[in-house]
Amino acid sequence: MKTRTLLLTSLILMAFVTIWSCSNNEIDPDPEVNAMSRDSLNVSRYSRGWVHYAQVTKNGNYFRRMFIDSGSAAVVSNTAEIPNEALFAMETWFGHEQSTVFIRQRNSQWQSGSFSPGNPSYSVATQNSCNSCHSRAASTDFTFTKPLLVKALQKRQVQFVQCNQDSFNPCDLSVYLGN
Repeated sequence: MKTRTLLLTSLILMAFVTIWSCSNNEIDPDPEVNAMSRDSLNVSRYSRGWVHYAQVTKNGNYFRRMFIDSGSAAVVSNTAEIPNEALFAMETWFGHEQSTVFIRQRNSQWQSGSFSPGNPSYSVATQNSCNSCHSRAASTDFTFTKPLLVKALQKRQVQFVQCNQDSFNPCDLSVYLGN
């Protein structure tokens, strides 16, 4: 009887913690990166210097963390234009587990690639599936989060937005305008 009561209490507690963590909009599996980013935007990830400019939280305990290479961030900060050779990285997270890092680079045209967090690779190629989806963001240079990037650089603060889409479905473009 005591074992059943203990087991039932444990299950209820685990369910409560799971419900609480899934309903918490401040998913922060890597508080060190977010703390550093809130202070300066500049972070070192995957053997490179980046500017962390946005986090897009989506339905299902899923979010994306956006970065641009430091040199390109300086150009965007001065001109609000994304330069040729700009490199973006998008970390994908499911709860507290990091998944793939997607990259996009402008080499006269947009090219894409991906790697696992523990094995960075910056090779990119033209990928029609990526480009066809990003065609929806033609007004923002085929980069959904350009408005968040410009705002983050102006305010010197990472931009956090919430989207009602699941997983890999892009948010409505108005979400990327930020608050």
